Amino acid sequence: PLIVGGYKALRQAAIQATDELVQRPIVLIGGCTGNGKTQLVCSRPDGIDLEGLAHHRGSSFGRTLQDQHPQATFENHLAVSLLKKAEQQT
Repeated sequence: PLIVGGYKALRQAAIQATDELVQRPIVLIGGCTGNGKTQLVCSRPDGIDLEGLAHHRGSSFGRTLQDQHPQATFENHLAVSLLKKAEQQT
């Protein structure tokens, strides 16, 4: 949807959309590194790769190869993903 009113209006719309859309059941997938969790999430029509949205590239040694996005950027990307998934399911 088109949001009028600049960045503050966009942030409010993103927060509202996220609050409304996360009322659906959430499935958490866990497991060891390299066992196909991301592929499983991405294969589901309602799956959202949160690590991908966050650009999470953590390391056991504390070093990261890429900077992580700010929290607000992650939240905006999450809202867009949730809105797209909701639109696909209607």
